[in-house]
Amino acid sequence: MTSSQTSSSSEHPQVKGWIHKSCTIVERLDGKLALITGANTGIGLSTVAELARRGCQVIMACRNLDRGRAAKEVILSQYGSSKPDSVKVDVADICVIPSLTTVDSDLLILEKLDLASLDSVKDFANRILNKFTKLDFLVNNAGVIAKEYATTVDGFELTMGTNHLGPFLLTSLLLPLLERGAPSRVINVSSMGHYYGGLCKPDLQLRKEAYSSARAYCHSKLANVMHAIELNERMKGTMVMAVSLHPGTVQTELLRDMQDWKHVSPRLFNHQTGFCDYCY
Repeated sequence: MTSSQTSSSSEHPQVKGWIHKSCTIVERLDGKLALITGANTGIGLSTVAELARRGCQVIMACRNLDRGRAAKEVILSQYGSSKPDSVKVDVADICVIPSLTTVDSDLLILEKLDLASLDSVKDFANRILNKFTKLDFLVNNAGVIAKEYATTVDGFELTMGTNHLGPFLLTSLLLPLLERGAPSRVINVSSMGHYYGGLCKPDLQLRKEAYSSARAYCHSKLANVMHAIELNERMKGTMVMAVSLHPGTVQTELLRDMQDWKHVSPRLFNHQTGFCDYCY
């Protein structure tokens, strides 16, 4: 979806019914467990809040625990049990109000995860495997766009390492929990930029002399799509489904280092609207 926030289905009759400004799903998620990376900001934060409002327990995987704690407090200040208006609808249609409840603190579980470090991914996965018996939803949401060439602690180009290699390893390590939670779902947050990532295969290790932030990002998003397709094929018969999605042209912290996008950012969707794509 690439239209501006002011667009409506009447302005785009060819896609009438496709443009949803609000989530209309009324399903409750009590007893479910979700894990969301990049959970302290942007669409990740909105997704945490909306799942928790439906009774889902959410593991908030954050690189910076201080920012994670602050994000948790934001959710509780808006939707916690002490707030009489905690069933207000921000990104949800009014029809879902009966399905929304207040968010208790114990529904939000903070865990440290740095996707740019494979050791951090392994340590994180081991903690999750030891603490929980199943996983219903894994949302690989965290992402970066490195303005300048940089590498992960393991020597991989930073954007590909953070956006694909880290999530790839994380997903692989958590498959036993996802199988025990089946029917379960892996959601890779990609981008329409994957179309520019190369026809056959992404470059998993861009060299410094060939680096551009846009190229690196598009390659990583293509890798997200290919990962979901192949994982879905390999998990046939297990009731573990893998999907990838484009969340829309959403204003998130990914754009903080992208000077070329600053002039269009006021016309982008907000991150609450981006949650709707995750939910569907």
